[in-house]
Amino acid sequence: MIKNVCRINVKLKDVTFDKKLNAIVFSNISKSGNKSVDLIGNLVTILAKVANGKGSPIEGRKKDAGFKLDARKFSVAALEEHIQINYDFSDSSPDLLNSVNEIVCDVLNLHFKGMTKSIEQLNEVDQPASESYEASGFSKVQDAFEAIKILHEIACNQRVKEFGIQVEGHEEPHQIEILSPPEKPDFKLDAKEISFLNYEISDVHKKGPSIEIIPKSGKGKKEVLVSAEQYSALEKSKGFSIDTYVLYDFVVKPLAEKKFELIHFSFSSTQMEITH
Repeated sequence: MIKNVCRINVKLKDVTFDKKLNAIVFSNISKSGNKSVDLIGNLVTILAKVANGKGSPIEGRKKDAGFKLDARKFSVAALEEHIQINYDFSDSSPDLLNSVNEIVCDVLNLHFKGMTKSIEQLNEVDQPASESYEASGFSKVQDAFEAIKILHEIACNQRVKEFGIQVEGHEEPHQIEILSPPEKPDFKLDAKEISFLNYEISDVHKKGPSIEIIPKSGKGKKEVLVSAEQYSALEKSKGFSIDTYVLYDFVVKPLAEKKFELIHFSFSSTQMEITH
């Protein structure tokens, strides 16, 4: 028997009780404090990013409705027998509500269907993991891997081997059964040159030689191999100085994940504005 022994007179933040659903609803679902809810928050963040990316199958429908998925509008309701994922359409105009609702459900169904295909191949087909993730239809295999890894973590946290996902408006459920922890996709070298704009040099290594560069945000550090001549030119341009803030535009060639070879560099347009 459970009995009340104490009360704290403050409303619990980011948690409400929905009388209509007879359920507890978590709104800040990436930082709820409940591991499964947090995992669902991370999952819908990835799915929203994929849905809003270029090449999405529903890109035209989103454009017509003037709509973009916002991961912050998802919430999770804890019902007695299942977990319900909700979306807040309060900002949508009444005449577009049904259309926008269909878009959200269709994109979720599309992505869960794609992930199910990838999971089937991971379980049954002897091939590189990257090829299995490509079956998802995601434009980036890394996103497919991250989403499927989260599904596996949800199953582990809930202590179930498999679970179903039913999207509103779609009769066929998606059965999720991941037999082993998903493998990271293989890194594929891209022969194309890549531009990193408005980056600064954060660290220097004479051995190699190589430099580490970061964008203005400070996130996403990358290692870049340089020749002796390039090293000298960067040094002369005060790129290694602790007293001068220098931003560059780098053109590089991929060598491995987060590792590149410098083709050429120049002062960024932002640096020109700072200098003048």
